[in-house]
Amino acid sequence: MYAELAISAPLTPLARLLAPQDGYAGAGHELAPSNEGFRALKAALRASGGVARADDLARLLCDRGDGGQGDPILGELLARDEVFSFAWLGSAWLPMFQFDLRRLSVQRAPQRVRAELIGACALDGWDCAAWFARPHAGLNQRAPVDLLATDLAGVLDAARSDRWLLNG
Repeated sequence: MYAELAISAPLTPLARLLAPQDGYAGAGHELAPSNEGFRALKAALRASGGVARADDLARLLCDRGDGGQGDPILGELLARDEVFSFAWLGSAWLPMFQFDLRRLSVQRAPQRVRAELIGACALDGWDCAAWFARPHAGLNQRAPVDLLATDLAGVLDAARSDRWLLNG
């Protein structure tokens, strides 16, 4: 899967760490990232809010005053595919760029990009998080996550381009 995405961007050290390991089962079969890959992803996403364990995020949602409904709210968001997560060491993790951190509400821009990127293929949560974090040739080697607020049109174009590469 990443071989096709690598066409649009050379494999930087970050991209090599975020790329799945040998033996990757493909779309729909999420492979746990390596420790180095997880650390690289956390570092790449730090400026946009980092990543949070689903349990911790559910508690934050409860604490914000929604009547203690954090788990059901987060579960509904995941079930409706409004946000995505990936598994690492037995826990679900969510990239926080998907949320307005001040209000803990869902940001629509990442979901629009993800819809363009996925199209007819099934990327797992790790693939999506890595795509947002990895520098992209179509964005002047900037990471899509860093341009969501300033160049959404460019990020959407990059996602469409990579979807075309993935789907042929």
